[in-house]
Amino acid sequence: MPKRLLLLFSTLFLSACANTASFHRDADEMVTVEIEHARSAEERAIGLMNRQELCSQCGMLFDFNETRHVSMWMKNTLISLDMFYISEDMIVTEIFENTIPHSLEGLKSSQPVRYVLETNAGFAKQHNIQVGDRLVLR
Repeated sequence: MPKRLLLLFSTLFLSACANTASFHRDADEMVTVEIEHARSAEERAIGLMNRQELCSQCGMLFDFNETRHVSMWMKNTLISLDMFYISEDMIVTEIFENTIPHSLEGLKSSQPVRYVLETNAGFAKQHNIQVGDRLVLR
């Protein structure tokens, strides 16, 4: 019987509003993560650039406000990240693990997505997050 993976996210909006989200798959495990939202073009352009650290349970959720192909890069990003590409219906469609700081290589989605969640490198492996997991916003 498959296990169910449950990751709870306590969300920090840039406007200081808090929400909760959870990844659902197959286990009864729970991991809490604080997320900053990047909704505007300016917030998405800045992202996690020039930050020297990100707490182990923190991340940034990029909302592109529409479903489309996206490309992320690591220009001026000082720390390695895991990037979760998430569809309009909140399914993880792709994961780029252990990205290279300062890289100008575009990490392009293979299919249209609405969101990208960035966490510290190793987060996907540590918490066994996989393509097909669902993110539920609360």
